[in-house]
Amino acid sequence: MKLESLILLGYAIPVVSFVGMANWIKHLSGKVGLNIVAGKY
Repeated sequence: MKLESLILLGYAIPVVSFVGMANWIKHLSGKVGLNIVAGKY
C-alpha cells in the first residue's frame, strides 16, 4: 500500500505541476497577447 501510494504520488506530482505550469504560461501569453493587440490599436 505504501509503495503504491508512493508510485501514485510520483506520477501525480509531475502531472499536477505540468498542468499548473501550462495554465500559468497560457495566462501569461494571454496577457502578453492582449498587450500586443492593445499596442497595435
